[in-house]
Amino acid sequence: MEIELKYNPERGVYMLNGFRVILLPSGGLESIQEAVNSILGLATKSIFEDSMAVTTYSLLLDLINSKKLKRHGEERMEAEIFDLFNSMGFGYINIYRNDGRGFSVIRVSKNFNSILGLMKSYNYCFQSLGQMASIFRVVFGKNASVEETHCKSTGDSDTDTFNISIKEESGEYAYIPSQKEQLFPGEYSKVEIKRFNNSVLVNDIPVEIVPVGFFPYLFGKLHGIVGQGVYGIENSMGRAISRIYDDSAFERISSEYAVEGFEMLSPLMGIGKVTVEKGELGSTKSINIDDDFNSLHIDNNIEKRCFLTASLLSGLSFRLSGSTMNIKETACSAENNGSCVFGFGGE
Repeated sequence: MEIELKYNPERGVYMLNGFRVILLPSGGLESIQEAVNSILGLATKSIFEDSMAVTTYSLLLDLINSKKLKRHGEERMEAEIFDLFNSMGFGYINIYRNDGRGFSVIRVSKNFNSILGLMKSYNYCFQSLGQMASIFRVVFGKNASVEETHCKSTGDSDTDTFNISIKEESGEYAYIPSQKEQLFPGEYSKVEIKRFNNSVLVNDIPVEIVPVGFFPYLFGKLHGIVGQGVYGIENSMGRAISRIYDDSAFERISSEYAVEGFEMLSPLMGIGKVTVEKGELGSTKSINIDDDFNSLHIDNNIEKRCFLTASLLSGLSFRLSGSTMNIKETACSAENNGSCVFGFGGE
């Protein structure tokens, strides 16, 4: 399968083979899980396993339905999916042993989900469990039982290892339709995905390419458990992501796309079209984001929900504007506003 990433500067969005994705800095998914784990503990496992399983399954199903990914034999299909996820920055997936009866051992080197330096030593690749289950669910059309047997986080392995058992039964699986390319009119330009030193680079920045549905689904799961406490959790997630970026990333984006300040976040991450409204003296009055990834939702709650975006903007405010700001969402497209609006003041 040909893997193609395109960027639409009019909308500030990235499309992977025609479906919208978000670019996180390498280690972004790991930092999100760690931020949630610090609050919810091991309850995090089922949340992240399910969120990654549903959104990965949905993306693969969309690729099949659009004929970008074809069903042409289990082994070939596996290989194409493994290559896809490697190109998305998730690591190198290899089948170590397959007994021909639905049982396999999978090894993942440079796994995006291996967290090092934990206070406790335990297998931690919750998102990988969901990812593996969805891959084999698509390939075989049946349920897959996944167990992580060795984890780099525990210090006893250089790779993460999973036992996969394909069950005889199939079932109904949750599905989130991806945002398609034609929903975003305008010109798209192809952006090269590079692989260098076991990293995936976009705009020469190490990234993880994440299905956009991951965030609204994760929000819904967390909201169902902790209610409005999800806003504080998303705030921790955004701050965690902002700490990963180094200044060289912003220098590359500014040079490549001729943008400055907060507007760099559009080509940096594909979060939506960011525009800054200036006051009379040239000061920043508000930040507007059209098609904000954080405002998408799959539930019926009409509420402001871009707390992750607000904390990301706050965490990056000094490096993007020269001033440290406490940024809050004042209007949200999830409340049927035209765009998400963020206001702020000095902390």
